[in-house]
Amino acid sequence: VVAILTAVLIKVKVRKRDDLVDPKLHERFFGRFGLYMFVGLAQALIVSFGDLWYIGIQCEAQIKFILAACVNGVAFMMFNYVLVFALDNIGLGAAVIVLVLQVAGSGGTYPVEVLPTIFKVMYPFMPFKYSMDAMRECVCGMYGNTYWECIGMLILMTAVAVVFGLVMYRPMRGMNRLIAESKEKSEIMLTT
Repeated sequence: VVAILTAVLIKVKVRKRDDLVDPKLHERFFGRFGLYMFVGLAQALIVSFGDLWYIGIQCEAQIKFILAACVNGVAFMMFNYVLVFALDNIGLGAAVIVLVLQVAGSGGTYPVEVLPTIFKVMYPFMPFKYSMDAMRECVCGMYGNTYWECIGMLILMTAVAVVFGLVMYRPMRGMNRLIAESKEKSEIMLTT
C-alpha cells in the first residue's frame, strides 16, 4: 500500500531541463528509484522495529526478520515503481489490481487451499507468498533453507521487474502519451 501511495505522491518521470544533459534511460530509472527505495526501507525499518520492540512480537530470528522486511520493502517498492515507470497511468491502475489480487490470493487472509482455482494457479507467482513465508520463518522458527529460498525468489522477481521496466518503457511511451492527452482533454482528472 505504501508503494502505491508513494507512486501517487512522488512523480516517477524526470522532467527534462534545458540546462542539463538528458539522462539515459537507466540513469532516469535508477536515479528516481533511489528515493522510492529510501521510502521502502524506511517503512520496513519502522514496521519491523515496531513489531519487535513496540508491540513485542515473539520472534526467533530478529535480525533475519528485519532483513526480510527490508527486502520486502525494496521488492514491493520496485514492483510498483516499474509498473508506473513503464506504463504510467495504466501502471497505477495495474498496481492497485495486483495489490488486490495478492491480498485476496496469497494466503494471507484465507488458506490457499480454500481459495478459488484461479488463485491456486497464481499463488506460486505472487511475491506476497515469498514475503509472508520469509517473515513466518523468522517468527516461528527456521525450516531448512526456506527463508533464504524466499529471499532469493523475491530478489529474482525484483530483477525480472527491473528488466521489464527498462524493456517496456520505450515501446509504451506512445500509448502513455495518448492516454495522458485524453485524460487532459476529458477535464475530469486534475493534472499538474
